[in-house]
Amino acid sequence: MGGDSDCVRYDVVTPTRILCSNAKRQPTGYRDALTPQQITAYQQMSVAMAAQQQAQQAQQPAYIPQPMQAPNYPTMATPQVSPIEPPGGNQVRCISTGIYTNCRAY
Repeated sequence: MGGDSDCVRYDVVTPTRILCSNAKRQPTGYRDALTPQQITAYQQMSVAMAAQQQAQQAQQPAYIPQPMQAPNYPTMATPQVSPIEPPGGNQVRCISTGIYTNCRAY
């Protein structure tokens, strides 16, 4: 079995053995092929684990989402704002010189 971080690359040494290397091409060790007995044990373990997971899921109550409720923030009155008027009323005077324009409110 190859493909994990310790066996990114591998070289076949014999039909049942590989030499593993990491991403930096440093040897990390040999790995042997699984025997038929090991394959059978792995398959049986996988089936048993799947059955155990199904049994656990059957015992758990189904998730029922609850509707979200709006937070109960205190309400605040909107403040009343008076308009700001300059002393001379709302007059704007502009002076242009070339491409520049300067405006002032009086």
